[in-house]
Amino acid sequence: MKHNQNDGYTIAIQFNTLRNISSKLDLLRGRKTLVGLAPITELLKLKNSQEKVDKSANVRDYTNKFKSGEVSTRSGVPQKIYDTLENEPEKFHILNGGITIICERPLENPGKENELSISSPSIANGGHTCDVILKFLTTNPNSDALVK
Repeated sequence: MKHNQNDGYTIAIQFNTLRNISSKLDLLRGRKTLVGLAPITELLKLKNSQEKVDKSANVRDYTNKFKSGEVSTRSGVPQKIYDTLENEPEKFHILNGGITIICERPLENPGKENELSISSPSIANGGHTCDVILKFLTTNPNSDALVK
């Protein structure tokens, strides 16, 4: 899949836990499926030079936003996501479905446990979650909440 904003861009995300759950069929088709828990602050690395996150892989990227482009957390799902981050950060990764990131090539760092370098990352699912987390981090930069 060709991505628009982050072609050739590689970032390293440090996970608390990272597991390879690839099936035989995944491997036969040249795919690798990894699941992990990462501090929400690691999502800041997904921003490109224009301070945007590539969501070209997400066919349903609709989030109610203000004219400034900032996500509205006044009602609905975004409000519930924000409230959980604010009031129950230790449960966030349990109560939230997480974010699916696809990339051209995931590479585990053999020298640093649970670090994953990803090339051309794009959010395929969890756009609301990512937008709300990034907004939350503007006023809570030291949050220790985790995200799947």
